Amino acid sequence: MLLRAFEVSWHWINIATHMRCSGFVVIEESSRFLLIQEASRKRKGAWFFPGGKIEAGENINAGTIREVKEESGMTVALASLFYIKYYEGPDGKMEFFFKGKITGGTLKGKADKESLQAAWFTLDEIKEMKLRENAMSLLSLSMEAASSMPVNNFKIYPEKKLPPAGFWKSLSLFIFQGRNKKHLTK
Repeated sequence: MLLRAFEVSWHWINIATHMRCSGFVVIEESSRFLLIQEASRKRKGAWFFPGGKIEAGENINAGTIREVKEESGMTVALASLFYIKYYEGPDGKMEFFFKGKITGGTLKGKADKESLQAAWFTLDEIKEMKLRENAMSLLSLSMEAASSMPVNNFKIYPEKKLPPAGFWKSLSLFIFQGRNKKHLTK
């Protein structure tokens, strides 16, 4: 199930701690995009945006920034959320896609368990590369200005730190897909 951030018309999402979450960042500077080459067995050698798994109890924004640093060597500031992907099923999983800006760091020069390498590429170069699934679609969507929500308008509360009492009566996640509103309770 895929969502564009502008389809999300609320400001708070409450996620159970058992839900696996990942955060990725599209970073563009001088018409070049930062990509990492995957080191995992499943996707080894494919290129994708820096980011990865958020640890249990970790804030989505902080975890995404940490993952970008681990995979690319760069420090990033998140600017906006432009896409959310929800995987239905007994374990459930959400992927958050942000736009961001480099604030420091040094480009990673040595392969490790996080990534094989990190590098900057033009859009034309990216079109010719071995990419992780949906990378080009996500890159195109990130370039649509109307598809972003400022990060300061989007908050995630882990189960241990809920919004004020009465804000949510049940642990819910509202998903908008096209014109259909779907309410899921975990």
